[in-house]
Amino acid sequence: MGLVSVVAATLSQSDQKKSDKTVKVKQGSIDLSVFERKLVVSDPSAKSIISEHGAYHSQTSAKRFRGQVLGYVTPWNNHGYDVAKVFANKFTHISPVWLQISPGKGDKYVIGGLHDIDKLWIQDVRNASSRGIKIVPRLLFERWSLENLKSVISNQKQRIELVHTIVKLAEDNSFDGFVFELWSQVVGMVKPDSIVDFIKLVCNTVREKKLICIIVVPPISDHPSAFTEKYFKTLSDSVDSFSLMTYDFSNPMRPGPNSPWPWVKSCIQSIAPEQNDMRSKILTGFNLYGNDYTPNGGGPIIGHQYISLLKKVKGKLKHDSISEEHMFEVKDNKGRHTVFYPTLYSIQKRIELCEQLETGISLWELGQGLDYFYDLF
Repeated sequence: MGLVSVVAATLSQSDQKKSDKTVKVKQGSIDLSVFERKLVVSDPSAKSIISEHGAYHSQTSAKRFRGQVLGYVTPWNNHGYDVAKVFANKFTHISPVWLQISPGKGDKYVIGGLHDIDKLWIQDVRNASSRGIKIVPRLLFERWSLENLKSVISNQKQRIELVHTIVKLAEDNSFDGFVFELWSQVVGMVKPDSIVDFIKLVCNTVREKKLICIIVVPPISDHPSAFTEKYFKTLSDSVDSFSLMTYDFSNPMRPGPNSPWPWVKSCIQSIAPEQNDMRSKILTGFNLYGNDYTPNGGGPIIGHQYISLLKKVKGKLKHDSISEEHMFEVKDNKGRHTVFYPTLYSIQKRIELCEQLETGISLWELGQGLDYFYDLF
């Protein structure tokens, strides 16, 4: 039997004046999934989200989505470390956001973030998975100048040293590979074709060592150096997967949905217009954070901040059937808040899109979401 604890979440002071009632909040493992609890609906109420968001199905080993699911974990949202262990069987890959690689003196390279590596946690995640989960830390190419990039592209000795540094890092820490984030960091410095050649060289050598090579790529763009179908096809034989950043569509200067459904579909089809095996290499990005837009701009919010704002809401959230996202507006002593944040329904619509287009999924990031979201995967 699953266990569920119930606590009382007190409404905001302004709401208490209107009602003395409290919302009972379920937490932890329970016997019913979000589908059996009939929570995956287009018109969720604020009260139901507050009450149900902390309770998840006890059968955490059940995997609904057949494709790859990569979950990012960051040191600044520690809850993600627990999510990765509890729901390990939902994921094929876990990518802790720990590491940076920068040019050093001479032909050497410097690895930053080594102090964040948690080998005991890695072992706990592996032990929690019965499906052979892969640990693939993100490796950010940081502080690379045009001179550094041109030098490593043209200098064989430097290229060999770079790959040696990366492979040794994996071997010393029993990593299964890496998620390389470099396209957005270096694009514009040199021609995209040179970046593609560089990625192919790194990934081909890394994969010869039986290590996984995943590349972070930006969404569709009109930028001359955008990641296009041409580069996707060129790299597909050298790269295991592409983590596609299909989020951050809106911002405080242009408030709105974070990841509109039609835009996500366009981003996928722009680099892989044909339904074939290469599509499965795309890990469509899902944001597990939201945005709170205010008169002063506002910015990203994560689960507990969302729930705090949600307590000021009476009734149901507004659903936009075009973007397939939910939002609400509230006022407090800081002014008006326009809040967009994922719901069970909006996530499920994107899962269905990935099933239809036969892509995988990447989740940014596990510490930002609500615990009942993982019933969907």
